[in-house]
Amino acid sequence: MKNKDWVLFWLTGLIWGTSFLWIKIAVNDVSPIVLAGSRSLFGALGLGLIVALNKQAHVSWNILKKRLFDFLFLGFFNIALPWILISWAGQFLDSGTSAICQHLISRLSKIA
Repeated sequence: MKNKDWVLFWLTGLIWGTSFLWIKIAVNDVSPIVLAGSRSLFGALGLGLIVALNKQAHVSWNILKKRLFDFLFLGFFNIALPWILISWAGQFLDSGTSAICQHLISRLSKIA
């Protein structure tokens, strides 16, 4: 691997690894639902900005509204609900334990 790859590898680990620490800190001040909602909102705004700047990614509203329920369903069960549960667990577990449990669960889900 090149030095640039190693830097990106460690930067990604730093960002993802400390996210459980930030969750642990944040749930002392806000509820897990507010925390998950904030994360979802900022994620949606970021993706919206990327789509707005990418001319090839534009889709007409008529096409989008046919699949809107599918997007909302997947967004809730694949993004919002896991973030709510991770934040809720952050109230009771250490951040390291939360990270390990989440990693093990994601590995088990890939096996099934």
